[in-house]
Amino acid sequence: MELKYITYCRKSREDDTAQILSIQSQTEELEQYAKNNNLRVSAYYQESHSAAKQGRPVFDEILNSIEAGQANALLVWKFDRISRNETDTARVIKLFRDGILEEIRTPFETYRKGDNVLLLYIYFGMADEYSRQLSANVKRGIRTKYRLGQYPQKAPFGYKNYNRDNVRNIEPDDNAPIVKRMFDWYASGEYSFSQ
Repeated sequence: MELKYITYCRKSREDDTAQILSIQSQTEELEQYAKNNNLRVSAYYQESHSAAKQGRPVFDEILNSIEAGQANALLVWKFDRISRNETDTARVIKLFRDGILEEIRTPFETYRKGDNVLLLYIYFGMADEYSRQLSANVKRGIRTKYRLGQYPQKAPFGYKNYNRDNVRNIEPDDNAPIVKRMFDWYASGEYSFSQ
């Protein structure tokens, strides 16, 4: 059976200013890889959505296309682009075991129908565990910053970030008087929060 690939490129952050080059670099690399290896790619998909939880609309569309027989192979940069949660992992592996999904390929590895799926479970499980550990580490760092009296995020309007003596915090900036005036208006009772 001829393989018809869907290429899936994903970045985790939905913010347009974050990871700007991630999808572009994945797409360029995979296009070149497909060309060099004479792979027939039927569609290219991109998504800015975390794979830690199910519910990625583009990824669901891809799996629906595979189930409908419009493609039978996936080309991705790394396995963690496919899934970092148990539900999506189960769906992908079921398609693979049922022979509907014939191949999953990265520029570094290829898994075909009939191969031992244990390695897929391991790859997807490692991606899932990485997400959980990363989340726990980020939360721990935020708690530590709070305990030290540091502001753990980008400074809100009226403040600016600074970094002194390896301590990152915030201080009022030129817009601080505007923020103070807004709080005074609200505290007067004459203005609602939305006003």
